[in-house]
Amino acid sequence: MIELDEIVEIDYTNWKGERRLRLIQPHGIMFRKHPPYHDRYEWLLHAQDVRTKEFRFFAMKDIHSWKPLNLKRDHMSLTPEEKKKLEETGQKIDNALKDFAHGLKEGSKLLIISAANGIKSWADDLKKVVDEAEAKDSEKKDEKAP
Repeated sequence: MIELDEIVEIDYTNWKGERRLRLIQPHGIMFRKHPPYHDRYEWLLHAQDVRTKEFRFFAMKDIHSWKPLNLKRDHMSLTPEEKKKLEETGQKIDNALKDFAHGLKEGSKLLIISAANGIKSWADDLKKVVDEAEAKDSEKKDEKAP
């Protein structure tokens, strides 16, 4: 059984025929219409998209797979400094991905390698910050346990 605050990864095809993985937080299932995307009665999953924070309806028939991630919404406490570092590093990765795409388009091996190395390094930085925050959360839980 999925709890309402659990994060789930779905492989989903939207009404435009675009298929991709989505991270969602389910809120309920209903049998209804939701025009203009779902203009006939069907089973719909009402969920919050974790990335965009928007609530959406997902047609159950268009969910190809469903994988609980054993993560809870806001499961980690971050200090303002940790949050800032994650945001800055995320922006660096976003820029490097744009450089990577540009390198592919232009056929620039140097740009591709440089972007890939940056992404790997910054991903390692992200993992370190997240691991440290999770360790602190775990210590807090241990302190509260009887």
